[in-house]
Amino acid sequence: MKSFLQLPKRPLLRMLLLLAGSWAVAFLGPFSYLVIPAVLVALWRARRQRTRVALPLLIFLNPVSGFFIAGVATYLNGAPILHFRHLPDLESYNPNPSDRCPRSPASCQVNGSDWLTIHTPNAAVLFMSRCFGPPALAYNGPYPTKAEALALMPKTLLSPVDQFLKGRVLADGKMVRLQPAVVRALAGLVGLENDDITPIHARLYQSRCLILRFSRRTDPSAIAENFDTDVLVLVDRSNQRPFAYYQIAGVSLPQSPPATYLE
Repeated sequence: MKSFLQLPKRPLLRMLLLLAGSWAVAFLGPFSYLVIPAVLVALWRARRQRTRVALPLLIFLNPVSGFFIAGVATYLNGAPILHFRHLPDLESYNPNPSDRCPRSPASCQVNGSDWLTIHTPNAAVLFMSRCFGPPALAYNGPYPTKAEALALMPKTLLSPVDQFLKGRVLADGKMVRLQPAVVRALAGLVGLENDDITPIHARLYQSRCLILRFSRRTDPSAIAENFDTDVLVLVDRSNQRPFAYYQIAGVSLPQSPPATYLE
């Protein structure tokens, strides 16, 4: 009887120790790749031994499944963010038109575990987006490309700077409102003041998307197209918040957006 009770505990104990060791090495840079063979061997042994408890625990509690499930959870929460490692610029944070998930840089420290801690949750979010559509809180309206947005600008009339600073822009003959916090953030993006060297153009794209263009000249006597700073901002009219930025010109623009969609 004693022997009968002890036999099932041994494989289960070995499985728990293996899971603990897998999570320990998951954050140890290149050693994290040891998780894959360790889990595969453990799954094979659990299947051969027909351990009903160990097999499902290994499937769902190993580090790869854990980070994948974490990515699924962020998608179900409605506001997942895909992380990246490259040096960001203003456009790096834009959501992809297909999945509509915003991007954000991960920690600057590269330790070799990125495939697990970053790419695995990203893969889960992209998988869920492809199967079930964009996340619940993501922008779901029309999304012009940079070329499409620029093509609409040449025939756009100027919008008064003083009206913009009050939270209103003139777009296609309509006065469109913006949140005060968004106005302050976008004004700081280009150093906007109530002057003549920062023209503002506004245009509606399929009624839902507001395209703002800020084109700043440091020299008031410069020709109209000689802009030191030129940036397009796409704003969702429904919640009055920007969801994408397109940098046309300007080396002094920040590397991160001053206002985001999910704030």
